[in-house]
Amino acid sequence: MPPEPPDLPPDQLFLKHLPFIKKVIEHSCRRYHLSREETEDFSQQVMVKLIDDDYAVFRKFKGGSSLETYLTTVVKNFLMDYINHLWGKVRPSEEAKRLGPVAVRLERLVRDGFTLDEACEILRTNYGVKLSREELLDLWSRLPRRTARQMKGEEELENVAVEGVDPEEAVRNKEREARHAEIRAALLRILGGLPAEDRIIIRMWMDGFKIVDISKARKLEQKPLYRRIEKILKDLRKALQELGFGPEDIEDLL
Repeated sequence: MPPEPPDLPPDQLFLKHLPFIKKVIEHSCRRYHLSREETEDFSQQVMVKLIDDDYAVFRKFKGGSSLETYLTTVVKNFLMDYINHLWGKVRPSEEAKRLGPVAVRLERLVRDGFTLDEACEILRTNYGVKLSREELLDLWSRLPRRTARQMKGEEELENVAVEGVDPEEAVRNKEREARHAEIRAALLRILGGLPAEDRIIIRMWMDGFKIVDISKARKLEQKPLYRRIEKILKDLRKALQELGFGPEDIEDLL
């Protein structure tokens, strides 16, 4: 059975869990490499939001999970809003917009640095999404690959050399980017035609999951999984070749 809502009044819950809240804030800010000033600013904002409207955040807690899990999710969502303010919002992909608001939210969470499991849990517990974990994984498998957002430290930025860009090289880079975008779009269409299980497996593999981790996550035997992935990759390469893409284009993507 899920945990029962706590008996303590909201203000006492806040004080009781204040050390834990501070730890979550510190861990989250380290994860996103926020400066000391940004961390202090964010921490102050969190405290204000937690006590705002007579501790509304605590009054909304209904016991569907542990209070610490709930507070961790709340702080992470506050952090995403804060990061969006610092860095600017990222536009969703056209495919995410086509698949609907849940896909847009899922893509944004993964793009913002949450793991896939964390993103699914946030959608289900914090946003009331009724889709199962399997359905969310299938939705994620239909989205284009996007690297997690990163910020460079000041010292690293200072060491980045400023060099002139050769116009011809710039043109070649633009052509390569256009070619990569074309093949990524083609691959996404092909993936959309795969069975859901195959699509999820190959997306996990493409996103850097180890075979052993895919095996555990999907509850599949490891040895047959190697052969299954090899066959999927072979079929994908063949389909891309039939669309006119060369081996060098395909190897860059797969």
